[in-house]
Amino acid sequence: PAASQRLDDDDDEAPSVRKEFITQRQYPLLDRPEQDRLLYRSDRTRITKLRINVQMHGDGDSTTVDTFDDGESKESKIYFPVTGLRPNCQYFVSVCACYGTDEDWGLYSEAVATCTLNTLAMNVKYVGENYISALWARQQNSFDMQGLQLGRQESTLCYEFVLHDFTGVASGADHTANLDQLVVHTVKTKEKSQLLTDLQPNRRYRLAVRRWYRPVQQGSSASDASVNVNGEDIEKELELNQAQPGHWSEAVFALTLRRMVVTADDIAEDFMRVQWERDPMAPALSTRQVVKVHTVVTNYHIKIDELGHDGRETNESGSMHFEKHYGDETTAFRFEQLTPDTAYRIVVRCCTDKTWGDWSEPCVVVTLPKIQVSVNSIGEDYISVSWHRNIRTLTLPDGKVALNGNTNNLEKYQLEMFGLEHPYHLEKKFRATRTSYRIKCLEAQTVYALVVRSCDSTNTWSMWSDRVTIVTLKQLHVSFGKVGEQFAHVSWSRDPQSEDEYHTHGKVHLGDPTVKAYHLVLFPLDYSPTTAVLDKQFSGDTTHYRVTDLNPANSYIAIVRACNNDGETGQWGLWSEEKVVTTLPLIQLQILSIGENYVTVRWSRDDVQDDDGPTGNQNHGIRVEPTMYRIGVTGERASLEKTFTPEDAVVENDTPTFTVRKLAPDTSYVVSMHACYGDDEWGLWTVPITFLTPNKLGIIVSNVSETRAEFTWGRGQQSPQHAHDPNVLVWQPNVVRYQLVLRRLEKYRELEEKRARQQAAEAAAAEDEAAVATSPTDGAAAEDPLDDNDDEVRVMEREMDHKHSKYMQTFCVADNLLVNTDYHVQVRALDDRAEWGEWTDLVFDTPPMPPGRPTLKKQGNSTLVFTWDPPDATGQYLYLVEHSVVKEKKAQGKAAKDTGSDVAWAPLPAVDEPTVKIKPTGPLNKVRVRVKCCKVDRPVHLWSQFTQPVALASQQPPQPVPAVTVVSTSRTSALVEWARSPSAPAEPSDRPQPPSAKIQYKVMYAARDHAMVVATTTRSLSHELTDLTPNTAYRVQVVVENDAGVASHPNVIQRFTTRSEADKGRNAPGSAGRPGTSDGKLPALQRGSSTQTARSDRVDVGYTPRPPAEPSTARTNRPHPPTPTSKRAPSKPSSKPSSRRPSR
Repeated sequence: PAASQRLDDDDDEAPSVRKEFITQRQYPLLDRPEQDRLLYRSDRTRITKLRINVQMHGDGDSTTVDTFDDGESKESKIYFPVTGLRPNCQYFVSVCACYGTDEDWGLYSEAVATCTLNTLAMNVKYVGENYISALWARQQNSFDMQGLQLGRQESTLCYEFVLHDFTGVASGADHTANLDQLVVHTVKTKEKSQLLTDLQPNRRYRLAVRRWYRPVQQGSSASDASVNVNGEDIEKELELNQAQPGHWSEAVFALTLRRMVVTADDIAEDFMRVQWERDPMAPALSTRQVVKVHTVVTNYHIKIDELGHDGRETNESGSMHFEKHYGDETTAFRFEQLTPDTAYRIVVRCCTDKTWGDWSEPCVVVTLPKIQVSVNSIGEDYISVSWHRNIRTLTLPDGKVALNGNTNNLEKYQLEMFGLEHPYHLEKKFRATRTSYRIKCLEAQTVYALVVRSCDSTNTWSMWSDRVTIVTLKQLHVSFGKVGEQFAHVSWSRDPQSEDEYHTHGKVHLGDPTVKAYHLVLFPLDYSPTTAVLDKQFSGDTTHYRVTDLNPANSYIAIVRACNNDGETGQWGLWSEEKVVTTLPLIQLQILSIGENYVTVRWSRDDVQDDDGPTGNQNHGIRVEPTMYRIGVTGERASLEKTFTPEDAVVENDTPTFTVRKLAPDTSYVVSMHACYGDDEWGLWTVPITFLTPNKLGIIVSNVSETRAEFTWGRGQQSPQHAHDPNVLVWQPNVVRYQLVLRRLEKYRELEEKRARQQAAEAAAAEDEAAVATSPTDGAAAEDPLDDNDDEVRVMEREMDHKHSKYMQTFCVADNLLVNTDYHVQVRALDDRAEWGEWTDLVFDTPPMPPGRPTLKKQGNSTLVFTWDPPDATGQYLYLVEHSVVKEKKAQGKAAKDTGSDVAWAPLPAVDEPTVKIKPTGPLNKVRVRVKCCKVDRPVHLWSQFTQPVALASQQPPQPVPAVTVVSTSRTSALVEWARSPSAPAEPSDRPQPPSAKIQYKVMYAARDHAMVVATTTRSLSHELTDLTPNTAYRVQVVVENDAGVASHPNVIQRFTTRSEADKGRNAPGSAGRPGTSDGKLPALQRGSSTQTARSDRVDVGYTPRPPAEPSTARTNRPHPPTPTSKRAPSKPSSKPSSRRPSR
C-alpha cells in the first residue's frame, strides 16, 4: 500500500517502474526489508551505497559520485546533486549499487541522457554620459534537446549584476585584471534589466550577471519548495534558501558618452556665436569587446545667464536669462541683442534616448565694450574727433579668467555723421591703424550726431558707439534795410549760443564764438562771387554798410564770414547763409482785353519770391511804391499818351487796370508804361507789347423773299500783313450779345444827316485837344444809331449762351418786310467787358411782286403767245418763263390714290419785255406756262415768286377754296379741312362734264419757310397730315385744280404749330391759328429790343436751331421737291445748324 501510494503521488514515474510493481504483486518478494529506507536493506540483501556515473557527450570528461544511506530517508527515490559540470553540455547518467564491500558492485543501470542549461547573456540597451541600461536573458542550448531527460530545475531567487571600471586597464590585460578592485557597482535584483546611473562620462565599463538559485538537497524530494521572504530583503531570502550562485555570464564592455562642452567665438558687443559638442579633448578609449549601441540624440538644452559686472550671479531686474531647446541637427547658434561689456554664463546638456545628460562645464564670456568717441575741437564748418575701445579682463570667483572678444582681426573703422532734424549724412571708412579724423564742410549752428563702429576680417560690423552730439558755431546772418532800384542797406550779426537751446538733444558740445574781423561780399544772383559788386573787409566792430550803384529789377546775394579767434592768426569761418535782395523790378504789363476800338491793360510787379536765390532766403527790405504812371499807345498812323495817378486806375481782382479808347479796328498798336517813385524819378518803360485790334463784324443777307430775309454775321478776318505775325498779339473777343438794327434806307440816310449836323456843332464848341484816353467810367461810348424815335426801326438783340447752346447763334430772320423796298442793316457786338464794338452796315432790297395777269393765247395752229403785266410801271425788270406739257400719272395698284399730274418745267431765255412766244411740244390743251421777274438795276438778282401755271385762255382757272382750317394738331399730325370751291359742282351728276368742271384738291404744306410740297391730291374736303416734327411751325394751302391742269390762284395759306413733346393729345379745334391774324402771320414788328422763340415768324432773334434756309424756287433755278404720296411725310429739312459760313 505504501508503494502504491507513492506511485500515485509521483506523476513522473516511468512505465518500467509501474511494470515492476505489478510483477511484485504477482510474485511476492521473499526477502522483504523490515522498513523502508533510502537504500534497500533486508536480512539477505544489503545495499550500502550507490555510485553515479556522469559521462559527457563525446570525448568529454566523466564524473563518478558515491552516495551513502543516512538511515533516515524513507523515499523510494534518491535525489543527489552532481556539481562541477559544464553549462550547455549533454551528459549520460548511470548508477550501480554496492552490496556490502567495495568489491561487490552491481552492474550499472541503463544510461539516461540529459544536459545542463546554458548561461545568461548580457546585452546593453542604452548608453549615455552618466548611465548604462542593460538587460539579460538565458541563452538557448546550442544542441537539440529533444529526447533528453531534464529533470527538475533549480528555483531562481535573483540575479546579481556587477559593473567594473576598465578605463585604466591596459589593452590586452582584461583577463588578468583584479576584478575586485575594479568593481564600481554591484546589485542583486529580481528583474532581468538594470539602469545604472551616476556614472562618469567617457569611461569603459565591464558588465556581467549571474543568477542565484536554491539548490536541490541530497535526498530531498521533488516537492521541496523555496522559502519566500516578504519585502525586498533579497539577502535574507538567499540566506534562508541556502542559495547558490550560478555561472557568470560572458562579460561585455560599454563606453559612456563624452561629456558636452560649450564654447563661444566671434564675440562682439551685441552678439556671440555659441557652439556645443562632445568633448573633443577627451582621451580615446579601447573599443575591444565593446558593445555597439546606437545612441539617438533627441535635442539639446542650452542656458545663458547674465552675470554681474564682477562675474557673480545677479538677481537684478532686467538681466537676461535665456533658455531654449534645439534639435539634434543644431550644434551652433548666433545669440544677438546682448549687452556690450557684459559677462554671460553658458551651459548645455544633451538628451539621448529620452534621457537628459549632465550639464556641461560653464563657459563665461564677456562681450566687447562699445567704441568711445572723444571731441577734440569744434568750428563753424568742422569738428575734430578720435576714438578707442577699452577691453577689460574679468577674473571669476573660482579664479578662472572669462573669455573675452579681441580686436586682433580688426580690419577697418566706419565713421558716420548725420544731422539731427536736418538732412545731412557723412560716411567714412578708415584702416584699423587710424583712430582720429577731422570733418569739414559742415554747416554752422547745426546739430550733428557722430558714431563709430568697427569691422573684422569676417566682414562683420560691430555696434555703433554711443552717439556724440555736437553743435557747430552759429553762422552769421545778413539782413537788408531800405531797398530801392539802385541801392540797399546791409547789416550782419551772430546770435548768442548756449546749451539750453539744445536741451532736447541731451548733452551737446559747443565751440568758441569770438570774432576778430568780418568779410562782406555782394554779387549778382546769376553770377559767382568772383564777379562781386562789393568785396570788402571790416573790423570786428563794424556790422552795417550801405551798398550803391545797383541795377534796378535785379537780384543780389550778400554773404559775410567771420574770422574766429582760433590761435594767433585766427581762422576764417564759414560764409553766412546767402541772403537775396531784389531791387524794385520793372512793371509787368499785360493786356486784359482788346476790342475793336479799345485796349484794357493791367500791370503788376513781380513778387520777390518768384526770384529766390539758391537757398530760398529772400529779404525784400523797405520797398518804395510808385506815385504816378504814364502809358503810351503807338499806332500805325497816330500815338496816344496819358499820365494818371494810382487812384485813377480801376482795381479788378486786386489788380489795377486802365482802358485806352478811340482805337481803330484791324490796326496794329504798341503799348508800354512806366512809373514815377517820387521827386520826378521815373522808372524804366515796361516791355512793349504789340497787339492787333479785332476786325469789325461782317454781315450777309440770304433767302430774301418779298416779306422775309435771313441775316448771318460773323467776325471779319484780320489783315493779311498782321494775321500770321507771331510777334503780334491777336485777340478773340468773347461776345455776350449782338445787336442788329433794321430800317428802311431812306430813314437811315435822314438819321445820318441829322447826326452829321450835331457832330459839326459839337466839334465847333469843343476844345481843339480832345481826351484821348479815359477810365472805363469816363468818356462817351460809341455812336448810338438808335436815337431815332421812328417806329419803323427794328432792333434785334441776340444773347450768346456758349455753355448751353450748341447751335449757330449768329443768325436772324426778319419777316413782314415790304415788297420791293431798300433796307439798311447795322450790327455790332458787346463783349464780356460791356464794351460795344463798331457798327457794320449792309444795304439790301426785297424782291418784287410776281407779274400780274398771266395769259396764254393761241396764235396760229402751233404757236402760243404768253403775256403778263409788270409788277409796277416805274421799275425795269427781267423775266424768266417756264413751260411744260402735263402728263397724266396713273395710280399703281387698287389701293393707291391718284397723285395728279406729272409736270416737268423747261425754262426759256430771260426777256425784258412782258410777252413771249412758245412753240409747244405737245397738245396745246396740255401746255402750262408760268413766269417770274427781278429788278435789272440790282447787283444781285432777287427773283419774285412764280405765277400760278396757266393754260390756254379758253380754260378759265377754277376759283380757290374760300377757307382752310386746321381742326386739330398733335405732336406729329394735323387735321386740315377746307370749304368747297365755288367752281366745284354742288351735287354729283351722272351726265358727262367737261374737264374744267371736274375739280380736285391738291394739299400742299411746308415746314417753316421751306418750299411747299404736295401731300396728296383728293376730291374730299379734309386730309390728315402725318409724320410731322413736334414743336415746329408749318404752312398749308389747298390748290384747286381741274382735270385740264388749270389751278386756282391765289390760294389761302394757313399756319399752325405742332405740339411739343411735353404736350399730350390733340389741340382743341380752331387752336392752330395765332390771334390777331387771318392767315397765321404776326402783326408788324415794333421798334425796340426783343427776344423771340423759334415759333415766331416775324424776326427770329432768339434760339434758332437750324442754318439759313436755301433760297426758294422763286429766286433760284433749283427744281421743285418730289411730290409725296398721300399721308406720307415730305422730306424734312435738317434741324442741325450748318457748319458752312455763308460767303460775303
